[in-house]
Amino acid sequence: MIILYGSQGGTSKSVALLLQNILDLGYSEEYISELNLENKKTSIIEMDKFNFNQIFDLNCIIFICSTQGTGSEPFNMTRFWNILKKIKIPNFLSHLNFAVFGLGDSSYNTYNYCSKKLFNLLKRLGAKPLIRRGCGDDQDKEGWLTDFKPWCKELIDNEIIKKEMLEDINIYNTKIDSHFYVKTLKSSYLTPSDYKPANIELELMIYDLESFKPGDCLAISPNNYNLKDFMDYNEINDSRLEDSDFNSVPQIMFFSYLHQLLLQNKTFVDRSIIDKVYELYNDYSFYYDFIRQPRRTIFETIKELGIKLPLNFILQYIPSITPRYFTLTKRDDKYYILVSIVAYKTILKEERRGLCSEYLKSDLARIKCTLGKSLLEINKEKILIICTGAGISIANSMIHFYNNKEFVVYYGFRYWNKDCHSKDILNKKNVTVHHASSRDDGLYVQDVYEKNPIIDIQNYDIVISGNSRLNKIVEGMFKKIYNEKIFFYSETW
Repeated sequence: MIILYGSQGGTSKSVALLLQNILDLGYSEEYISELNLENKKTSIIEMDKFNFNQIFDLNCIIFICSTQGTGSEPFNMTRFWNILKKIKIPNFLSHLNFAVFGLGDSSYNTYNYCSKKLFNLLKRLGAKPLIRRGCGDDQDKEGWLTDFKPWCKELIDNEIIKKEMLEDINIYNTKIDSHFYVKTLKSSYLTPSDYKPANIELELMIYDLESFKPGDCLAISPNNYNLKDFMDYNEINDSRLEDSDFNSVPQIMFFSYLHQLLLQNKTFVDRSIIDKVYELYNDYSFYYDFIRQPRRTIFETIKELGIKLPLNFILQYIPSITPRYFTLTKRDDKYYILVSIVAYKTILKEERRGLCSEYLKSDLARIKCTLGKSLLEINKEKILIICTGAGISIANSMIHFYNNKEFVVYYGFRYWNKDCHSKDILNKKNVTVHHASSRDDGLYVQDVYEKNPIIDIQNYDIVISGNSRLNKIVEGMFKKIYNEKIFFYSETW
């Protein structure tokens, strides 16, 4: 049995790991979190690391995926998806049985759109669905668990799944990431020293990147800034902890695993702590108030509870660090990325800090990366870009690449003299920029666009970039102005 996942922030991988335990042990609160399970019959593979040629050796695949932007697939699902959608043979996958569980947020119009596209395409290619498509919703009372539990019960009750789990264990080959190193030439603050969020621009030297096109991203896997503190606290010295994302906010299932650990090792903590961990897993409201709302990290949580973790638990149940993606801009044979330093306050005393931005603002000689290829298909001579904040990166990237195209940019930011980063494109003859300063002028990017809309919108390729909320804003604005749904590319986070 094989589970393929596509994940931008790591949730899909957590769901895949949980499903692996359920398939191998059965759906039971007693066994769902069993530790140290050996000889697993189920393999978990990132979609883009799956060797597509092996798909004909498989009878059954379970897919877990989230949705990005306006319905796009996560970056680590892009290659797999592009291969799949190019296939035109109707019965190409007629041998395959499949199930799909999607993750999304129903407050967005493109809720679970990626899983829907995948489910429908697999059916068109002849694959047979085992059960209905599962839809995890961040807005539900228990988040994605609300639909995952009944979907999972349906899955393990399926006769094909039962038969599949009786088969011998198979080990499937995976693709190896093509990591490379980029040299850091310069790091420059673009905002005043006392301004938050601070923005920095990194100037990079990248060799042999001949196939660059706008929308290409650097996928950067950062190091933990407090690795020594974490190892000292848990009294462990092991280099394998370098990839553990203990600065992430724990998923609710983490506390189920932790509860099983504490029950097996009752000398770790007293009974009241064991009961509190049990409550964190079984009471979503308590979990939300104690963990999600204040953005309490795994490391902070175990310190708060007075729990030290053994090495095998950390390696198995704390997720690995997931890459962060930054849009590349090319100017004069050098490459640049714009980084917004994540730092904000919650009810907790210590300021919340972004793992990758902390890593990138340190003095780095070189950065280990992979390349995320662009999904943009630019065919028209006119390009409309609507962007906010660090989303100006996509405008910079495209404008410096396409010298003969006409650009109209609507750019939202807070202060003219603090976080406006459009000076690099203002003097370009083929570019018109409309600014929206929310703090100085009380204007948002949608306000400026509604006052000065594009008339011949059908003649433009459209790209939006910024916070993911921009998807809903632009979609609603276009519907209001043009009275129809307008397609656009989304580079949001």
